Amino acid sequence: PVADPSAGVGDVVDDVTAEETDESALDLGEYSGIILKGNGDGQKYTMILRTAQYDEDGLEYQHDFKTRVKGFTTARLPFSGFRPFRNGKPLALDAAPELDRRAMVGMAMAFYPIRNDPTKGEGNFYLSFAHIKAYRERDEPEVVYLSGGAAANELAAGDAAKMDAPASEGASGAAAGAAAGLGGKGISSDAAAARRESSAKCERVVRSSGLTYFIVRPAKLDNLPGGVRRLVFSQGAAADATARGSVSRADVAEVVVRSLLDPRACNVACTLSESDYLPAAGENQDISKMLEVMRPEQETV
Repeated sequence: PVADPSAGVGDVVDDVTAEETDESALDLGEYSGIILKGNGDGQKYTMILRTAQYDEDGLEYQHDFKTRVKGFTTARLPFSGFRPFRNGKPLALDAAPELDRRAMVGMAMAFYPIRNDPTKGEGNFYLSFAHIKAYRERDEPEVVYLSGGAAANELAAGDAAKMDAPASEGASGAAAGAAAGLGGKGISSDAAAARRESSAKCERVVRSSGLTYFIVRPAKLDNLPGGVRRLVFSQGAAADATARGSVSRADVAEVVVRSLLDPRACNVACTLSESDYLPAAGENQDISKMLEVMRPEQETV
């Protein structure tokens, strides 16, 4: 179906129903939401889910997501975030039944000019998809990814201040680099930038997998004993400063193992380093409590 975009109702980009594919209703009762990876134009789009009730009274469920101007966007759309609409008009949550995830018969993608800035466009749009998947929320991470990069003191002179991402010494992933390290001095700024970009690509693969994940970016790795220095978890701007420190390989291994069964680590990405100060006498470093203050990543990455 296609509606008049000038009226703000929108154009349906794609619409697939169970009847058209000769399949029964789609049962996603065991899943928590939809994850999609698409290449767009910086505008806002809407995913629409429908049950058999749509044919009866026009009830459907919508969830908006924003795309990037360049490159792919990965968006997590939890079923709890889909809002009821009837004949294009939003409904109060208590005015419609909850989306029946076990009996979906239609899935559509729509572009609504009225939900974007009409002064910056003429109603044109572009959106293509690499994949659309269902994902499950878990009580603990399904994947723990040890991200790599370049420590600040490994950059060529004068380049450390230009770092724009948390960095680490080990090679990308939980592979040999984390165990062996990379020597540490005189690495060129081009090599450092390439390493950070490689790590960023690997992180995007983890995020777009649909799995619940924990991404940890250790600072420069050292061989000091574990459990001696105070651990520091950081995100955002604070991560740039902490990434310039170091962390024991033994402590990184401890954090990875502890996070496997910790719900606080779900969909979290953070930098891990160690303070120059020793823990207070008798202080118990509770990794789970430290993870509790970390913010899970946003739906769109």
